[in-house]
Amino acid sequence: MKNIRKFVSLVLIFSLLMSFAVMMPASAAETVRNLDKAQALYTVGLFKGTDKGFELEREMTRAEAAVMMVRLLGKESYAQSASLSHPFTDVPNWASPAVAYLYQNGITKGTGASTYGSTSYVSAQSYTTFALRALGYSEERGDFVWTKALEKAAGIGMLSSERADELKTKTFLRDDAVEISFYALRSIHLPSSQKLIEKLVSDGAVSKDKAIEAGFIAGSSGGSSSTSSMTVTSAGIKDGVIADKYGKRGTMLINKMPTVSIPLTIAGAPAQTHCYALIIEDLDKLDENGEPFINWIATNILKPTIPENASNNLLIGGFIQGRNGYGYNLYGGMYPEDKDHTYKFTVYALSASVPVYAGFSKETFLEKSDGLILSSVSFTAIYKK
Repeated sequence: MKNIRKFVSLVLIFSLLMSFAVMMPASAAETVRNLDKAQALYTVGLFKGTDKGFELEREMTRAEAAVMMVRLLGKESYAQSASLSHPFTDVPNWASPAVAYLYQNGITKGTGASTYGSTSYVSAQSYTTFALRALGYSEERGDFVWTKALEKAAGIGMLSSERADELKTKTFLRDDAVEISFYALRSIHLPSSQKLIEKLVSDGAVSKDKAIEAGFIAGSSGGSSSTSSMTVTSAGIKDGVIADKYGKRGTMLINKMPTVSIPLTIAGAPAQTHCYALIIEDLDKLDENGEPFINWIATNILKPTIPENASNNLLIGGFIQGRNGYGYNLYGGMYPEDKDHTYKFTVYALSASVPVYAGFSKETFLEKSDGLILSSVSFTAIYKK
């Protein structure tokens, strides 16, 4: 009898656990990976979230995708001020101007004569189609077909092939839409031959100061960032351009990896600062996970002046270096092969040392530094092909 009761109890527990698994939405098991990109889009006014925040963990509706499309086209202000109409009865007020603009310009259609399908979820292929259209690509011209939109995005370097393949099979979340939008802004807008973010700035749809603050474009201060009371400058950057010696035209290379690290000077850090950390990323080159290529990541830097070639100078000491995209625990300099690349520099002021070992990743740093970051500042600069 005791064994029977024990068996019944185990069955009940198992059934309860299975019921929780069944009730759990698919998106709950998905990983949110683009919070930093969502913040960048928020800074430039292209992603505003809801009354519940960014809600990156849930799926995106057709109505939300329409609003994002109009913002990427730089037409939100026009759509909201113009008296445009559409025949759909299921579009919420907040999305109606965007849907009307897209409908009137033949960019989108409804699911029926009077229905748009506002609450239906958008797929990765459909959202990527929106992004490609924002970049000036056209199905009518034969640039791509919507069923192969992800392949086209990989073909133009907007996404890595691995990430495009992953998006085909996973539940498409607002988090994924943020990622596609972010990299679309960094891609070339065909009609203007500018990056899409540069086109939006020149059209007045996005503030240049906000684009600099978000790290999308370089400022004119030769590397100084004005997004915080803390500032970072570099003698190795002039007029937003990184000097040759810190990249592929330098003299110290290991397996095509430039190793002379760029100097940085930090000023105005909070009084409680114990040490610093830095991350340099290539925004025009993605790693196998679809993330920006890491050129240098280091933490527990004790002094606000980081001299040239500090990465290789054991006498300087006092900091720990993570694994770069080349696979080394060192500075790996700029090596653009296809075009001029934009590099994002982020410096953190920390209240205490971060408990990591050599070879740590960006993800590990962000996890272990949680609660230790007093201030951070970012800026971008380019390295010429």
